[in-house]
Amino acid sequence: MGLLLRIRRKHITTGTETFPGKVAVVSDDFVDGRGRVQLNGALWSATSDDNSSPQRGDKVTVVDIQGLKLKITSHKRPEN
Repeated sequence: MGLLLRIRRKHITTGTETFPGKVAVVSDDFVDGRGRVQLNGALWSATSDDNSSPQRGDKVTVVDIQGLKLKITSHKRPEN
C-alpha cells in the first residue's frame, strides 16, 4: 500500500508535459515569429513568445506547448 501511494505522488517524467523550461536549438531561422526548433532529437514547429527572431543555432527556452507547436522565448545574446 505504501508503494502505491509513493508512485501516485511522483512528478511527471515523460511526455510533452515536461517540455516547458527545456532548452531547444533553432534549426530554421524564425521569420515573422515562426520557425522550427530541435528538442530531444525531434523537429518541432515553434512560435516566438517575445516577438524575437532567433537564428539557426541559437538556444531558446520552451515556454508552452499548444498541440504540435512549441511556444518559445529567446535567450539573450551576449553583447560583444
